[in-house]
Amino acid sequence: MSLAQQSFERRFAAALRRRLHPYTLLRLKTLARDTGYSEDTIARWLQGKHRVFAGAVEDVASYFAARHGDHGLLHEVFAFPPQAGAGATAADSCLWMTEDAVLPCPHGHAAVVREALGLPPGEDQDQVRFAVAVRGWVAAVVQAQGRLLLRYSPRAVRPLVALRLRDWLASQARYVSAIHFVAPNKAEWSPPTAVTFTEALRILDWSLLARESHRQAAALPTGAAAESIAL
Repeated sequence: MSLAQQSFERRFAAALRRRLHPYTLLRLKTLARDTGYSEDTIARWLQGKHRVFAGAVEDVASYFAARHGDHGLLHEVFAFPPQAGAGATAADSCLWMTEDAVLPCPHGHAAVVREALGLPPGEDQDQVRFAVAVRGWVAAVVQAQGRLLLRYSPRAVRPLVALRLRDWLASQARYVSAIHFVAPNKAEWSPPTAVTFTEALRILDWSLLARESHRQAAALPTGAAAESIAL
């Protein structure tokens, strides 16, 4: 496990401990029952040494936001300092950018993927990573103070998804104060990378061009087929 991944796991463990007994009235057993994750899994999260999937973080963050009005967990885990003047109880919202639509995710990104794949709650795998790296979707977390976190795979993003995200960004330009990209990196997620609005649009344009070039190259005849055309 890399140092960046260890830091992520430890921040999640610390944020979770602050929200459980003896610091609050919420006990581990109740959290396990309400979220669908086993007590053993949550206990390992609390040790800060067990791998934590992004979908699990969003499930837990959505639980605390919906049940306890606590919207700070994602800020703590991804080390985003609160901006001056931001509302302390302002809710974050989750969106999926897919080829078909921009989908709101009131219960977190993982819940939408589980429904699409027919998986039960608490499934011990990174459904968000699968949707980003295999299906080519983009997961967005929109924070009330104008911060935007995008989970995105430059290699896998579908052209229609990149186009839909670019159009959505253009429509939201006046509301966005900061943009951070997070990409799948081997078995982990990269640390958030800050980009300007213009850089974000340029990245998406590059993705569109790269995917189109790859498609055209794949369509070119090779070997005997190319020789027969040349003749």
